[in-house]
Amino acid sequence: MRVTPYPEWLDRQDNGDQGEPAPWSIEPGHPTRGNAWTNIDGKRMRVPLGADETSRAVRAHEMVHAKVSPINGPVVPYHWACDGITEALAVACEEFRVNTIASDAGFDMSHLHDGSEKRAGEMMAASNSIEDIVYAITSMEGTGAIKGFMSGIRRAVKDGKADPRLLNHANGVRKILRRNRKQWLAPWSTGLASTEPCDVQATPDESAIISIPMGYRDFTLGLAGQLANMLPPKSGTEVSEYLKEGDPDVPDSGGSNEFARLILDKLPLTERVAGRLGRRRIACNTGKDPRRISRMLTDPEKRVFDRRAKGIGGVVLIDQSGSMHLSDDDVWNIVKAAPGCVVIGYSHGDRRGEPNCWVLADRGKVVSHVRSGNGGNGVDGPALAYALSRRRNNEPVVWVCDGYVTSATDAYIDALADVCITMVRKHGVHMVNNVNEALEAFSKVARGERLGAKLTGPMLAQASRHGWCR
Repeated sequence: MRVTPYPEWLDRQDNGDQGEPAPWSIEPGHPTRGNAWTNIDGKRMRVPLGADETSRAVRAHEMVHAKVSPINGPVVPYHWACDGITEALAVACEEFRVNTIASDAGFDMSHLHDGSEKRAGEMMAASNSIEDIVYAITSMEGTGAIKGFMSGIRRAVKDGKADPRLLNHANGVRKILRRNRKQWLAPWSTGLASTEPCDVQATPDESAIISIPMGYRDFTLGLAGQLANMLPPKSGTEVSEYLKEGDPDVPDSGGSNEFARLILDKLPLTERVAGRLGRRRIACNTGKDPRRISRMLTDPEKRVFDRRAKGIGGVVLIDQSGSMHLSDDDVWNIVKAAPGCVVIGYSHGDRRGEPNCWVLADRGKVVSHVRSGNGGNGVDGPALAYALSRRRNNEPVVWVCDGYVTSATDAYIDALADVCITMVRKHGVHMVNNVNEALEAFSKVARGERLGAKLTGPMLAQASRHGWCR
């Protein structure tokens, strides 16, 4: 029995097709590693056409590629390449995203293996090929192939052919992948399969702009930024020079019970945004209700009445971690919708000593380029405390966050969430899930409405368990 896929039935936002979809050329293949492939631009695909479960898993994998991957294949834009992301790493991370989407769609990816994985793992470990091991684990995680591959690494270590620390390193990579998969598939996470086109800088030449799918940018490249820390500083680095005892940069199950230390990055605020946010009452010498009668004795102009005037205050805190999937345009929309506010972004990464909090706008002065996040949360509590320290005269504080606050090792800890919940309740912080909700909140402030304390996501669920829900 032959089963033929029909990728021409797939619809995506960035394919540019007009009218009837162009037909694809399907080439029969075999259910072995490396035999199947998809060329989206040329509308060609090679897949096994059998009715067995392995062939079905391979077809599902390639169909997801046709649906969500960059049309011209995985690329590494300039700013991501500067962070040490290689094209091979981007390819592996895209494989992981595709497998995650296929699994979430109901396909059993445990059938995605061909029996060669154990031998491959043993050979790579014996040759101390750190880069290849990272790429292979990333490509196989979430499929039936990973079990055999890890078994091969363990065999090489047991037989004395590989450094035992290599196995620790491999397990560290798997921890990062599992953590990301959990966040990607969380109910509050959206856009994993998005093909909405977004423009990025391809080379150091600022005029060299290419378009890539938003899901690829936010999820695949976001993961690659984390895994770049698991690669040696340069290709060919000796294992003994690079590997360390244990997993110093990757948390054990459960992670640390502390937030990361806040490290501010002072960005140049070279632009200006005119305008005001919200309204306030100011003294006036005309009106109907003398609300400020005490000024009759202290004010030479006898301004005992008041009137509404547009305000100029507010603090906006933006979670720029990977789970939020905020684009540069999203952050810019917030900055422009909150003129006169202090706008603060934050995101913690795995690199120690790297800045994880930055001011994007300060009372009308703004940055010329929006700084991207580091991948994780990790510094939610200190960032919120810093935002509250920039508050003036009880002005509104809006926190754009999905509620998934984490520790320094990017693990959700109930005790740390309680710290943030307490600050939200005490100081009347208004949390919103996304940019649209933030813009709606700013509109309310502009109409003179008061924003009350509000929680989102897991923090809202946790507060509900404590008997307080807003």
